[in-house]
Amino acid sequence: MKKITLANYTTDTYYPKIVKAVDAALQSENFVSPIRVFIGMGLLGQPDVDEWRKGRVPYLEKVIKCNLAKANRILRILRMHAHDLRLQPSVTVYKRKKKSGKIPLQFSKSGEKNLEEAYSRHFVKLGKASADKALDPSTRASAFSGGSRSGFRPTGVVEGAADLPVGLDIQVKHHLNRNRAIFGARRPWLVF
Repeated sequence: MKKITLANYTTDTYYPKIVKAVDAALQSENFVSPIRVFIGMGLLGQPDVDEWRKGRVPYLEKVIKCNLAKANRILRILRMHAHDLRLQPSVTVYKRKKKSGKIPLQFSKSGEKNLEEAYSRHFVKLGKASADKALDPSTRASAFSGGSRSGFRPTGVVEGAADLPVGLDIQVKHHLNRNRAIFGARRPWLVF
């Protein structure tokens, strides 16, 4: 097999199947995941994914119906195709519940970091409709209120204080100056 590059990935034999699976996933959801692509290509069954999520299968590669070289090739082509579609990559953490807490699910037998990230990387469609939904105050208020189950806390990064409403830039600068006085010199986690 030839090495997959940006110049030749569209000529690969798996490319049409990947495009079909990606299109089907984007029709129903705003993102594409490698698991959905493998299911769309017929290389992975939903019952197998459910068994893996419940912890009955030690790692996902065990139930994928292709060899590991083919799976890695598909992941690479998927990443390049998603880049061409201008989909934003987002690493997602897969965990399963256990009495003692949540434990991460494993995709590969080796558990190698880069391979695990490749399997867990979702590609998110960022369009006007998606952006409008994300910026809608009614959806943001419910997403950021109180205790978020995921533990996500929004962080305030201030860029272009001239775009802020009058008076708000003064409050932000006061807050940042207060942090500078408390923590001393400029810290990397403080964005100015």
